[in-house]
Amino acid sequence: MTQLEATLDDIVGKLRENRFPKEQSISQGVVLRVLGDLNWDVYDPAIVVPEKNTGEGRADFALYDPPGGPLIYIEVKRPGSAERGVRQVLDYAFHTGGVPFVVLTDGTTWSFYLPMAQGNYEERRVCMLDLFERSTEESADILRRYLERSRVVSGDALRVAREEYQRRRRRATARMEIPNAWNTLVNKHERPLIDLLAGTVESKAGIRPNDTDVIDFLESLRQRAAANLTPTSDSRRDTSRPPPTATDTPNVTIPRDDTPTPVETAISTTKPRGRPSRWAGRIIRSTRAENPRRLGSEGWRAHNFIMKHPDGVSYEEYKAAGYTPKHLAWDEEHGHITVEEKDASSATDQRTNTPMLSSKSANITNVTGSRSVTLRISGEKITCKNATDAVVKALNRLQERDRNFLANFARDPDNIKPTRRFVSESVETLYKDPKYRKDHVELDDGWFLSTNYNNKYKTKILELAAKVAGLTFGPGQDIDVDF
Repeated sequence: MTQLEATLDDIVGKLRENRFPKEQSISQGVVLRVLGDLNWDVYDPAIVVPEKNTGEGRADFALYDPPGGPLIYIEVKRPGSAERGVRQVLDYAFHTGGVPFVVLTDGTTWSFYLPMAQGNYEERRVCMLDLFERSTEESADILRRYLERSRVVSGDALRVAREEYQRRRRRATARMEIPNAWNTLVNKHERPLIDLLAGTVESKAGIRPNDTDVIDFLESLRQRAAANLTPTSDSRRDTSRPPPTATDTPNVTIPRDDTPTPVETAISTTKPRGRPSRWAGRIIRSTRAENPRRLGSEGWRAHNFIMKHPDGVSYEEYKAAGYTPKHLAWDEEHGHITVEEKDASSATDQRTNTPMLSSKSANITNVTGSRSVTLRISGEKITCKNATDAVVKALNRLQERDRNFLANFARDPDNIKPTRRFVSESVETLYKDPKYRKDHVELDDGWFLSTNYNNKYKTKILELAAKVAGLTFGPGQDIDVDF
């Protein structure tokens, strides 16, 4: 075992015991020990410079090879809050003439960034090391690769980081081209695809199908996918979202389990034919002084129509103006509207013939047909406005019990997917696609929850929360919810 590996073993043991609760203790007990084993002279202030003034703030450490300028900035954060410092440390690099490499650590996680590269924060991170998740040998290899003094001074560390960054960009490009390549094979009836499919059928059925049968099948796939992508005559496109790309709508759809579902699709209130709308006979009012929608979008116009009627607009008038319930559903989910009956003295639910709430200030989530949700945690019954509220209250309650809960949740592999995270320390890292980042809520202790999901994914969040907290999930279990 090398000296660095022995040091890491000792550090990991103390981290698990919460022996480094503050930034200063992490700097002294973790960072300086690791740098020393990577051959940086931590006692020479010309080489390892603490509290380096960058003009934008102070970087915790700057690594030098005199007489040149800084080669690396290292920013240290308290346990579980490393990702909150991404923008800060990248700004440091920009304001000091372009430091080519920065490191962000909370002792347990070490993230290595190329601040001058293209892309969002996540795309500029070439590697993230979690000392709890990797073996000691793997952790030591990664730290040597990017922070060994001889490699940093020679430029090898930076070269390897840039090569990894380029490989990741090429892989991302290749991943985006998979649907296009598949479409080409299907549309052009490529010979290798026909032979592969026919050969597979032959191995299963004992006889090879005719090429025309295979081509007919491929053509049916193309036509079926094209039909599924054709909008219905009464559908409305929300111009707040950019036009779909080839990756978003390939001729043959490839399911992606971690792709967020747009909120308005997830909470669509389309009713079976002949069933009365739960909005019928209701007066709708805006709770907002400003329009909560994106300027110019169809949702914005729908809410603007409501805002033009301070005394309220009936659902029938709303519908006659050409707007659909899906926009009301989004406003309901986010608490931007209230409703009441036209005639409170005789208001009844036409579907059940039962009295309905008549309070003029009642929020839409409290009326008949709302999404009121009951959450139970360890036998405690908690009434929630809707599914999102249930998730928020569950996560905050578990965080109250264990202040490391959200940090452990954020590090769990089931939380970290290519296109999204359920919980993160920064809004920027919740979704890969920036257009979804407006859909979030803030949790306790500065954490953030992405909300652009249907109830299926909200159930997954609670299942993961139970796992992280060491609880059971489901009817009659430690965590139970009636989505």
